Amino acid sequence: MIGGALEYLQMNGVSPKIWSNHGDVYNFQNLGGSHPSAHHQGDLPGSEAYVLDLLLQFGIEFFWLDRLLVSDAEIAYRIVGTESSRDGHRINTFTRFSGLPVGPNGQNLAQQLSISNLESLRRNQQSTVLYQHWGCDHDENNHAFTPEPGKTLGGASIEALRRLAEAHSAGSIRVCGLYELLKLEQARPLGDDAQRVGSVVVAPDQTKSDNFYFNQYNKHSVGYFKSRLENLQITGTSALDAGCGVGQWSFALADMGFLDVVGIDASEHALSYLAQMTDRLRQSSPRFVSGDIEKICYPNLRFDFLVSYGVIFCAHVDIALTEFFRVLRPGGKAYICLNADGWYQYLIDVRFRDSSMEVKRAYALPLWNAFYSRVGGVERFNQLLDNSGTSLKLDIQHSPLPVADARQLLRLLVGSDLQKCAEIVASYSDDIAQLLAEFCRACFHRISKERSFGKPNGVLLNTSKLSGFSEVVRSWRAKLSILLAGIGNFTKENPLKMERTAPSHLDYIPFIQLTGSTQNRAYQPDEFEKLAHSIGFEDFEWAPDGRLMRTAGEPSVHPIYESDYRGAPAVWECLLSRPV
Repeated sequence: MIGGALEYLQMNGVSPKIWSNHGDVYNFQNLGGSHPSAHHQGDLPGSEAYVLDLLLQFGIEFFWLDRLLVSDAEIAYRIVGTESSRDGHRINTFTRFSGLPVGPNGQNLAQQLSISNLESLRRNQQSTVLYQHWGCDHDENNHAFTPEPGKTLGGASIEALRRLAEAHSAGSIRVCGLYELLKLEQARPLGDDAQRVGSVVVAPDQTKSDNFYFNQYNKHSVGYFKSRLENLQITGTSALDAGCGVGQWSFALADMGFLDVVGIDASEHALSYLAQMTDRLRQSSPRFVSGDIEKICYPNLRFDFLVSYGVIFCAHVDIALTEFFRVLRPGGKAYICLNADGWYQYLIDVRFRDSSMEVKRAYALPLWNAFYSRVGGVERFNQLLDNSGTSLKLDIQHSPLPVADARQLLRLLVGSDLQKCAEIVASYSDDIAQLLAEFCRACFHRISKERSFGKPNGVLLNTSKLSGFSEVVRSWRAKLSILLAGIGNFTKENPLKMERTAPSHLDYIPFIQLTGSTQNRAYQPDEFEKLAHSIGFEDFEWAPDGRLMRTAGEPSVHPIYESDYRGAPAVWECLLSRPV
């Protein structure tokens, strides 16, 4: 019957381009696409109702499937998507808008075209295919019937159509034919829809103090991230977004022509947003999965390109770089954002200037981890403890140290052989100097206690990897009737002498470690490059954030972050390669 109808239309010069599933579970000729139900047999080879090959043969281009229906005008979504059917065909499918909990008809059209619905559609820049039953009405059981003559449209519905016509004439809403709209939507780049949908999905983060996810789609855009990647002149078909957040780099890569894009992230919050976006965009790439950049869940030599922006500092950098190297193909490139000292200085001095000491300590920790490694780690602290010529007066009960004493302690640790480190320390504000000096005293305190108990120096207490940490600490403290070997009353006559002291605030800085860590620390480019080179990377290209160009001319985009703070490098970007 369908074949005969299509032949008749064709003989009379009519070539339908759109197929609409209509009816209920008794309409077996309907199509199921990538998510079929039991009654969808129109695209099931071998079924008596199999019809998809015939529809495609006669030139049908777009298919509405009955599951593709949106009722909430606040939801942003992509109208046209491509999906696979069970017979192996890829078909273009589209979504319709109902705006009603019941079947639409000429009486409730006014609810579909309500002022609030139209405002929501305009605000979300949401093109819309209006789902309507013309010449039809429904009873209280939602059963369809033909209305009496003259009652096809209620008065409210007629008035709603008048408002729509006025909006069309004013240019605020364009009304056009369905096929024209679908062709326009089919040509829209994925990145444009990802930007529009993403900005709506992450809107709940706007009011949060850390509104990072909101900013990715509202302060910046997918087009912005695409421009930054285009400056790198990267090539390939497969890419990994390692620490993808809410996917802006992933969508930019897909928009550039990468056919196989995967994003991994450990944040359930980000993944919940990505699940909504994937559902509303109906894209097969990018794909987003839960993952750890220290243990990437993909095989060796899997990707042509890798981006890791604003996340590697959360991991052990050496482990993450080893994983990046493993999953890249020979000749593959990695694009990595690197936080330097200036970034954390800015956070403490400016962004979180009025926050609590706990917050400031947290943001000073990356500076401490870098400082500790640069001066030589536990060996340097032991050297000073053993140096009878050391002279410094400190009182562990006094917090914070006077600025002069704090800077004296930092200079003491730097010594005379670390000129670059001394210059970095000199750029620290008084607040940062006092915080780092507090960490230094806590480190001395812990080392001296280990000496008293005969433990080897360098024991790592990694709170991020130790489950039940609070119980362990309580048990450990219970075994100590007194705290030993505090640091107090340093004079020339009594240099760095260990004394029994009362409990101090220094015991409540549990994150001080006695072994150097590549996790959560500030890096200068030469430090990072040395580490990455030892793993096997080469061809390092550096620039301040947003300034890396592999073409002639000036960058056309502004950086997300300022490149320095008080003369100290803040955020760098690096392009590096796995050798062929």
